[in-house]
Amino acid sequence: ALSRPEALVKSFAGGLQSLHGQHSTALMRSAEDLGAKFDGRVAARVARVERRLRVGEVAGHAERLAAIRAHVAKPPPNVESDLVFTHGDYCLPNVIFSIINNQAGDVTAQAESMKENEAEPRVVGFVDLGSAGVADRYVDLASAVWSLRFNGLEKHVPAFLQDYTASSELLGH
Repeated sequence: ALSRPEALVKSFAGGLQSLHGQHSTALMRSAEDLGAKFDGRVAARVARVERRLRVGEVAGHAERLAAIRAHVAKPPPNVESDLVFTHGDYCLPNVIFSIINNQAGDVTAQAESMKENEAEPRVVGFVDLGSAGVADRYVDLASAVWSLRFNGLEKHVPAFLQDYTASSELLGH
């Protein structure tokens, strides 16, 4: 068990802020050059799911796709104007943390070894970027909230969202 889950959650939020802080205009041009794989906008995601359904890659989800289409027919007004570089599957197992021992300067990779007031987790990398691309930030926020809940950190979701928005452009939207 983590002795200071709030520190991990704060770092998790900071990692997402950092990822979303990349220059999205240049990334969008790069995504267009690289093709649809890196286009994570809602319409492109729905089109990929439709293609997968047509070829039988995903079975039994046609009724769910109809519900998704109805839901995304009226997206929030800023969804296409608030594009950021997204991980695509931002969850705890896909984030690499290091523990920085503030007293001795030691670095270890085990979050469970944190000692009270001695170590701070820091995001140092990401794995599983196969779904990365340019999309609205809520793609990653939804994954992150799901991950916190799945990993027994549900009570820390409000703090995660607060830490994420503390220095994010999200507050202006």
